[in-house]
Amino acid sequence: LIDFASPKRDVCFICGSDLSRLGTVSGRVSHIKRCKAKYSEILGSASIKNDNDLDCEFIESGAEPIEGTTDNPSFSRSVSLGTKQLRNPYDKNQWHGNASIILESKRAAESDNRQQFPENSHIQHNKQPQQTMLSRFFQAPVRSLTDVLMGSARRLKKEKYVSSGKKAFEPSVKARSNDWRSNLKYSNCPSYKKIPGTDFICDGFYYARSTLSQNYFLTHFHSDHYGGITKQWNEGTIYCSLPTANLVNQQLGVDKRFLHPLPMNSPTIIESRGKPVTVTLLDANHCPGAIMFLFEVGNKTILHVGDFRWDREIMMKMPQLKAFSNANPRLNEIFLDTTYCDKKYSLPTQAEAIEATITAVEEELAMAKKERTKTLFLFGSYTIGKERIYLSVAEHLGMKVYVDNRRFRILSALEWPKERMKMFT
Repeated sequence: LIDFASPKRDVCFICGSDLSRLGTVSGRVSHIKRCKAKYSEILGSASIKNDNDLDCEFIESGAEPIEGTTDNPSFSRSVSLGTKQLRNPYDKNQWHGNASIILESKRAAESDNRQQFPENSHIQHNKQPQQTMLSRFFQAPVRSLTDVLMGSARRLKKEKYVSSGKKAFEPSVKARSNDWRSNLKYSNCPSYKKIPGTDFICDGFYYARSTLSQNYFLTHFHSDHYGGITKQWNEGTIYCSLPTANLVNQQLGVDKRFLHPLPMNSPTIIESRGKPVTVTLLDANHCPGAIMFLFEVGNKTILHVGDFRWDREIMMKMPQLKAFSNANPRLNEIFLDTTYCDKKYSLPTQAEAIEATITAVEEELAMAKKERTKTLFLFGSYTIGKERIYLSVAEHLGMKVYVDNRRFRILSALEWPKERMKMFT
């Protein structure tokens, strides 16, 4: 229902265009009627009762339809979608479009299935986890964790210089500022960032500009993929998973109205060049929030894997990938991560790496017990990544994991169950 007395009545609730240039109510109603006719294929059938009372009901069909991205996303309205009531998607703390409503309904439906890490029986979790100061474990001032972890590498590098006979060791100079990246905005976006048949750009934020596209897709929150996104981002809507959207908003300061988190494994229709494109998010088995995008463009299916870790046992449980393995339907195009696609890389599986780490930790603990000493295990990590290995060790030993305040805040944005968050201190 549109309230024309509302101070936010100047935006079309279908396409999001600025209506302030239209001075009369009848002019705005005419614009909305035209949008209804234009977007009826995408949004379903709409019914406009009269010029003063617009009651728009969208009929669901298959995938969940959403509004297309516009240059001025700042409208206020309430729409009935089936039995759901959509709130103003651009109010404070609201994601772009109807993302908040869809994610909330998805969360409610899957609330009983989110117990990925069973509660550790060795630990009594009666209180909300609180941060523990690292000084509790040390009497002397604590050095930077990065310095501790990288110290060995620096020593080896210095020894190499000394043994080579060079006169003096010169630490590596930090590279110049990223001025070269600012020039990318004025260069052509490479084809491997573009999804054929659409205006969709995937992990190509350095090239972002309003004339290129209004629809951008982010596979995960690693800097080599989100590079180009800044606090001033206003080039269009960024579609991604909910954990990634939380991190982009929290860590990079991007306004929520430019972020549209999509539900996992649920087809969603997004408009591109006036045509509906179905987008489905699949787990990439990489870092928290990392996903693969499955695009259905007309009769073509396109898979963009971002960064992913292939595991046949895990991947073949996804009905979409299992169907592709039988060529029913056929996967037409794939954007493939080939970082380790070479015979020279012979890497253990993740399960084998975790098992070897647990074995090494147990050996160290046995030695410490014999020598009556204490042992502190340090795990290096990116902004996100490596969580699975140190959580597996902690769960095996029935211990908690210490993280600093910054890390705890990042982990809190990943939408993990309370049982898992209670493993941190």
